[in-house]
Formats: sequence, C-alpha cells, structure tokens
Amino acid sequence: MKRLPLVLLSCTLLSVPVFAAPAPQPPAPAETVPLTLTPAQALRSLDSLNFFNSDNCLPDDEETFKEIAARFRQQVAAWEKSPEACSEYPWVAELLHMALLNEAAFLVRPDILQCFISISSDINAADSYGLTAADYGVRTSTAMFFDTLRQAGAEFDIHRGDEADMTALFHAVQQGDIRSMEEFLKLGSYVNTQNDIGETVLAVALQSGNEDVVNALLKHGAKITPALEDDNGCTLLHHAAIGGCAGFALQLLREQANPNATSTEEKWTPLMLALIHRHANVAEILLKHGAKISMRDHEGNHAFRHAIGGGDLDCVKLILREEKRQKTLRNKASEHLPIALSNGDGDIACLLLENGATFDAELDGWNYLCEALRCRDEHLLHLLEKAGAQYEADTPDDNGETQLMLAAEAGFPETTKRLLEAGADAKDICSKGGSVMTYALKGGNPDVIQLLRKAGAHLNIYAVTEDGDSQIILAARHGLLPELRELLRMGASVRTLSRSGKTPLMEALEQGHDTIVKELIKAGANLSPNHAPGKQTLLMSAAQGGLLPYVRELLQSGHQPNDVLFPTEGDLPPDGTTALMLAAQNGHATVVRLLLDSGALPHLRNEDGQTAAELARGNGHTALADFLQSLP
Repeated sequence: MKRLPLVLLSCTLLSVPVFAAPAPQPPAPAETVPLTLTPAQALRSLDSLNFFNSDNCLPDDEETFKEIAARFRQQVAAWEKSPEACSEYPWVAELLHMALLNEAAFLVRPDILQCFISISSDINAADSYGLTAADYGVRTSTAMFFDTLRQAGAEFDIHRGDEADMTALFHAVQQGDIRSMEEFLKLGSYVNTQNDIGETVLAVALQSGNEDVVNALLKHGAKITPALEDDNGCTLLHHAAIGGCAGFALQLLREQANPNATSTEEKWTPLMLALIHRHANVAEILLKHGAKISMRDHEGNHAFRHAIGGGDLDCVKLILREEKRQKTLRNKASEHLPIALSNGDGDIACLLLENGATFDAELDGWNYLCEALRCRDEHLLHLLEKAGAQYEADTPDDNGETQLMLAAEAGFPETTKRLLEAGADAKDICSKGGSVMTYALKGGNPDVIQLLRKAGAHLNIYAVTEDGDSQIILAARHGLLPELRELLRMGASVRTLSRSGKTPLMEALEQGHDTIVKELIKAGANLSPNHAPGKQTLLMSAAQGGLLPYVRELLQSGHQPNDVLFPTEGDLPPDGTTALMLAAQNGHATVVRLLLDSGALPHLRNEDGQTAAELARGNGHTALADFLQSLP
C-alpha cells in the first residue's frame, strides 16, 4: 500500500474587533517562570506540563519513548552531582526525539530548550539512534525549533532524509519556512529532489497551498514538468488542486497539463481533488480547460458526488451550473439530497431543492424534516414543507429523537409551539435517556424553554445529555440565569463536571457570563487554583471569556499563567493552549496585557505550532497580533 500524499486542510476563524495596542514594553516575566533554568528546574517544568505522558505515542513508539525518558531523568540526576560528567550526553537530541515521539513539541518552552542547549558540550552530538538535534529539528512536529537550533550552531545534514526520504528542505517547505528553505538550498539541497513516493519538493509545496513557497522554489530552479507523475500517479496539477494553488494550476494547464489525468489506484482527477478540498476557484479553472464532470473514481463517484461530500456551497453551485450547461443534471440533484441532509449541509440541501431535487414526501419527508432540524435551518424546513413533508410529533427517528426534541435543541420557538399544539409530549424521554427539557437547555433558547415549561416539562438535576453534560452545565454555558437558580435550589452541585472535566463555573467564565459566575460563587463555587497537569484551568476559562476582574483575581490567588492544556480529544480550545493564547485568539486585549504583566510567555506554541500572535492574527486581531509578535 503506497503512502498517500500529504493533505493540509484550512479552517476559517471568526473575526472580531481589532485591538489598538500601545507601544510600551511589558515588564519582565515573574520569578515563577524564570528565563534561565537549571536542568532540574527544566525537568520539573516538563513534568508539570505532562510532557512525559506517553499516551500520545503510537504503540510502536511507546517503549522507545519510555526508554529515552528514563535515561533523560537519570542524566538530570547525574548532572546535579557532576555537571562535567554529563556534558557529552546528547541533551537536545534526546529532548526533541521525545517531543517527536509523543507529538508534544509545543510543550518544550523556549527557556526549557535553551537550558539544555546551554549545558551541551556539543549541540551536534548524536543520540543512540545516530540522529542529532538538527535531524529531529527538521521533522514536522519539531520544525518550530529550526531557528533556535541554527543559532546554537546545529549543523543540518541537508542530504539526510527521514523514514519517508524527506530531507530538511522538504520539512522547511511543509512548514512554510522560506528563510530555512533558502538557506538549505544555498548549502546544496537539490531543489528537484524526491521523497519515497516520488513527490518532488515543488509537489509538496503545492499540496500545502503556500504560493509564496511555490514561487520561491521556482526562483531557485524547481522544474515545472506537467506530465511528471509520482508513485501514486499524481501530477503537479493534482497537487495544485489539493492545495488550492489556482495561479499555478492555470500555468500548468497553459503548458498542456492534462486536466483529466487520474491517479493510479483511486482514479482521482484534479477536478475531484479540488472539490474534495473545497477549492472552487481551482475547480472553475479546470472546468474552463476541459475537465470532465462525468469521470468516475475507483468507487464510481463523479464530480457532483465529490462536491457534495466536500461540503462547499460554491463548489456545489459550480458543478450544478456545469451539469445544467451540459444538460446532464437530470435527477442528480435528487440523488444527492439525502447525502447533503445526512452530512448536515443545510445550505447545500436548500440549493438542491431549489434546483429541482424531489423526494417521496410520504416515505422520506418526515425523516428529512428531522435532518433539517438538526441542521438548524428554518429555510430548509420551509422548502421541505412546501414539497409536502409532514411533521410526526411523537415518532422517534433512528436516533431515538423526536421532532420536538430536535426543534427544542435547534432553538425554534414557532416549530416547538406547532409541535406542542399537535400533541407532542413535552415530558418525553428519548431512548438515550435525554428529556425534551435537556434538549432545550442544550439549545439555550429561553423562549423554547418557557414554552416547554408551560407544557409541563420540568428541570432535573440528574438528567444529562448524550455527551455527559448535566442541566446545570448547560444552564451555565448558555447564561440561563432563572434555570440555573432553580437547579441550584433543587440541589444541583456547583462541583458537577462535564465529560471534558469542566465545572459550571468554567463554562460560565469561558462564555463571559458575569451574572452566572456571580451566582455560582454565591452558591459555593470558588476561584482557588485547580491546576492538574495538562488540564483546563479556571484562568484559561476566564481568559477565553475576557472577564478581566476574574483573571486578575485568579492570578492573585495563585493561578499560573503558563499552565498548558494538553491535547484531549473533544476539547473546544486548541490543544496545547495557554491562557494567553485563548485571550489573544478571542481578542481580549486588556486580558492579554494583564497576563503578560503576570509573567505569561508570549512565544509559546500549541501543538499545531501556533503562537498567541498567530492565533490572534487568524481571528482578525491584527494589531494585537503585531504587538505580541514584537515582544522580545
């Protein structure tokens, strides 16, 4: 089985107001986070960050990780007795090898890395696997240390490939690090080298979608060979379609690249890949240059199916328009309507209905209404009703949920009222144990909650959602003060935990619900430090919600600004996150300044290699990002 090409997906973040930052420099970090550490202090810091947790290792890596970690601890103990005896130990190589194995490079703070660099007699010492710090520094998860290692004198073997024949040049390209890329090229890296599956450096750059890197490679002599295929049968045009490099795709097509070339096993065309990866601009260019919408992949799927699966409205519009132009639309809109509904793509389902999609109202209409409620799309409900779909108030669907439950969670008062008037039971319980009231609290709409209460629904301190969230957690999350007060009177505990380990107080702080926070504190919740290695803290929650008075109080009560949230599946904030990152990401400028004043380190990275500045910039907080990036 051949290794598939690298695929990088992008996400669009919510934009909020920009911070106008003053120029003064923040004070030096507090003594609790010293900039210069001894190995023992660095080891304690790594322990507190849960760095030595091997849960994130692949099974094949776990024993190796434990062996290196044990040896590392032994060397720290030995260093305390005799520093000279341990100077030749490959400190940095071992540290970065562990970071690579357990995918926790983001937990290696700059001061921790500098500590082990400073006590190494040879930054280029190889570990027991024959690899140096520079070798690990070019691996994807540790490439954030390029600059630091170079400044420390690390010598990069530009011709050494990793297990996939990816040299330092490949990794610099993957990271979008043009400066390192150009340095490796000056040192003799071959710009047209290939990895173990025949991908060129240019192909990898195209997959990443970074046109600046692509242009830099072309400037340094990367060859444009339209017909060249890698071992998977993918051409440069395939790679440009994956990465969304529209300009380069157009250039390749003008140089006679085949728009209908297929990969070897999957039979994917560039058009299919552009649709799968939601690049409507590339798809449009391909269609204008002869890409066929009728071609099918190894599973028999054509362009329309890939557009629906990709879930991008512009891509679906494009293919619909092309199907109409070629007069091949026929019943394809109807064929794909259930797929769009099951994927939760309400806008696409509406588009298909508006373009002639039909369905058996008697057989499928009721279930389609359930899917529309899950999409929380009132326009879709209207289109389905217009096409003949009928409500069935108390009939549970395949998930054991009634339309009343779904309407309550969607927060649709009119639909809820209509279903109640049709005889739906407000006290119903689904097969998974959730009550209609719990669904309403999950939706957070006060009008829906009042309608249900008038119809006889009650709060229940023991009720939970399928995700394990109790009603007091939901009331705190959505700022439902009357319901929170009643649940507290009924005996709900302020120490209740959600499945992800959050208390009602943490939920309220995250959402910035000041009145809810006050009510919970009045009921016995407290702001004392709750740090457990790698877990969400109250300070992180308050920073995310931008509640400055509580951030200040938490810092004064002993919360540490550089505690890190370790990767945990299902957590809403980015994994490997600090309070500063959350405040910056959400544009809370005054909270950012307070955290910096309290010793927050501005240049830590999460597991995706993002700093607070980069997270702020991704959410549109440009001035705040510039300020954070300018800090020493």
